[in-house]
Amino acid sequence: MNPINIIFGIVFFVVLSANFSKANLALKSKKTQIQIKPKSWLQKLPLNIAALTILFQILGIFGVGQFELNYYNITSLQLILILPYIFFSWLQITIITEMGDFYSSDVILYRNQNLNREGIYRFIRHPQYLFQLLTNILAGLILLNVFVLITSLFLELPLLIMRAKLEDKIILQKFGNEAVEYQKTSSFLIPTFK
Repeated sequence: MNPINIIFGIVFFVVLSANFSKANLALKSKKTQIQIKPKSWLQKLPLNIAALTILFQILGIFGVGQFELNYYNITSLQLILILPYIFFSWLQITIITEMGDFYSSDVILYRNQNLNREGIYRFIRHPQYLFQLLTNILAGLILLNVFVLITSLFLELPLLIMRAKLEDKIILQKFGNEAVEYQKTSSFLIPTFK
């Protein structure tokens, strides 16, 4: 196992542990507090693809699916990419933390939930999906793993876009004009400053 994969593996498992600990807190929420939970295949399929991507990353740490590049500075580039990977992972965990009791791996709105327009949500409506995609693509590049890259770009990306559109739909359903105004002042997935 090469040193890049070892360094990535350590960072990956720390980030994965933090994500799971935050996600487990959300599982304690009561089903009676749910106001809107659409029945859709977008509730579970993107989560299963995310789990597959995690599996490919774990296998990639051990060199499975790794492609060869004969570029002499590739190790330096891989090391440099670990920094944005850590940064975007930290942002993803921060988003989950900021959502607090309202975080869920399902597309759900709770009865007492307000429309969050604070922090990064002032600029972008679905930062958790953006950071998930960025960390997975960076992981594929760091590990030189074709399976992670293909899964992230061709499965996860379109599914998360569809899921974000579903979220926008139920937000509009619950918050009406407030959601319309929010959509005018924020970006969907890629931050722009309106």
